[in-house]
Amino acid sequence: MINKKNNKLNKALKKAALEPLFRQEFYKILLAVDIYVPILDKNGLSSGKIFLDSNKYFEVLIWHKSNGDLIIPIFSSEKELAKAIKRDEGYICINAKTLFVNNYNNNYIIDPLSNYSKELTSYEVKSLLDNSLITCNFEIELEKNTRIFKSHPRIYPHRLTEILSKYFKKYGEVTNAYIAQVHDKKNNEFLNFILAIESSIDLSGIFSEISIIIKDSTLF
Repeated sequence: MINKKNNKLNKALKKAALEPLFRQEFYKILLAVDIYVPILDKNGLSSGKIFLDSNKYFEVLIWHKSNGDLIIPIFSSEKELAKAIKRDEGYICINAKTLFVNNYNNNYIIDPLSNYSKELTSYEVKSLLDNSLITCNFEIELEKNTRIFKSHPRIYPHRLTEILSKYFKKYGEVTNAYIAQVHDKKNNEFLNFILAIESSIDLSGIFSEISIIIKDSTLF
């Protein structure tokens, strides 16, 4: 029988792959459920250690990517796990957050043989654990008389604005939204996008929910 929570993770992974608006939901579910990790294969395949705490660890299967990077396969369910290991090979079931807290320097791939797999870099894992990945919790203060150059985006982010438009339709309080390209030559050599929202409600919750989408450079 498939664990209902893990089945929920599998569904959330698919939804997040198809629609970026569901990424925050996926990450929250991931940290709450148990996942499956293949332990050392008997046939001499590459292995590494994952720690359950400071003293106890398991040797687990590690895959090599084409670029030479090492990655640990993890699975949302026994059904997905069965696609990657033989019946007599072992595995452990562990809470995903516990795994990441004790092994945050590793790269992972969730359900690698699924049509909707997801790689997690060590940076992404750390950002997920400190909550910076799914929140917008920083502010930038500009000195008085700072010169900012603003313009229409040279390459317009159509995919991003399409996704945000869908999101804003959920909130009748959001009346208008604008996107522009800005450049602070003194402090930053790169061009940046700025998003402005007109709303009758507090914007902190909205920006928190869309922060994952805004941080995705592939949508720009």
